[in-house]
Amino acid sequence: MFAVANPYAYAALTPLVAADPDGNNPAWVAMAVGALAGASVSSGIEVLSQLKDHGRVTQPGRVYAAAAGGAAAGAFTGGVGGLVVGTTSKVALGASAGVIQTATTEVVRTKGKSAGTPTQIAAGAATGGAMVGLSITVMRGATSPKPSFSGCNQMFC
Repeated sequence: MFAVANPYAYAALTPLVAADPDGNNPAWVAMAVGALAGASVSSGIEVLSQLKDHGRVTQPGRVYAAAAGGAAAGAFTGGVGGLVVGTTSKVALGASAGVIQTATTEVVRTKGKSAGTPTQIAAGAATGGAMVGLSITVMRGATSPKPSFSGCNQMFC
C-alpha cells in the first residue's frame, strides 16, 4: 500500500507502538542510527576477515570502504524502512540496500573508478534481499502463536 493511501505507513502499521506525538524523532535520526549500525557492522566484518586471513589488518582502505558502504545502506534502510509495508516490499528494500552498499564500497575502494561489476551488484542485491527475507521468516516464527500443553494455542482454544 502506498504511504499516501495509508496514514499509518510512517509507523509500519503500528501507530500505537511507533508513535511520535511531539515530532521529536525526525527521519534523520533513523537514518543516522542506520548509518552508524551499517558502518559498524560492515567495517567490523572486514576487520575480522582480515584478522582471520592475515592475523592483522593489512588493508585499512578496504575497512574504510566497507564502513562507507555500510553507512550508505544503513542510512537508506533507516530512512525508508518505516515506510515500507509488506514482505515483498521489504525484500526489495533489502535488495536495494545491498546494491547501495556494494556500489558505495566499490566506489570508495577503487577511488571512484568503478561502482562494481554487474556480478558484484547482483550479488549485493541478492544478499540484501535474502537477509531481509530470512529475518522476516525468523521473526514470523518467533512471533507466531505457540501451542500450549492443553492443545490450545494462544489465539484459539
